Amino acid sequence: MEKRKGFVREAIAAGASLVPVLAYGENDVYQVSEIAPDSAAAAFAGFVKRRFGFVIPRFSGRTIFYKGGGMMPNRVPITCVVGRPIPPPPRPAGAPPFAPLFDKADKSRPLNDDAQLLNTQHRAYIDALTELYQSTKNAPWNRPGLCRTESLELLK
Repeated sequence: MEKRKGFVREAIAAGASLVPVLAYGENDVYQVSEIAPDSAAAAFAGFVKRRFGFVIPRFSGRTIFYKGGGMMPNRVPITCVVGRPIPPPPRPAGAPPFAPLFDKADKSRPLNDDAQLLNTQHRAYIDALTELYQSTKNAPWNRPGLCRTESLELLK
């Protein structure tokens, strides 16, 4: 999530609050099958990923009449938890448009005050999301699903 700051930039530009939201149970909607690393399917998936930049995983859900093998999602409960909104930072009335600038070589280095403000708001959102997870992960209503084996992982 360190590279994905566009939603924070748009929220600041619009003067909107950021609201941390987690959904428990959505990993159980489909079963994703593992591919053996030395198989032809893995070689094909590697080729597609190198060529197009993404791979569609092999998954299965349910059908209308049967419980397994279809493309419809499984019937599992998904619980959404909503945290406290993070208010937008105050901006002066006559301020120029919000335009953060970062160093092209080192994307994490801000070049102006707007970029520092963006980093500050993004860090506040990540902290609020982590706090929301820590406060709800062991709640009595939150039963671990089929695929939950690890803690919260924020991708970079």
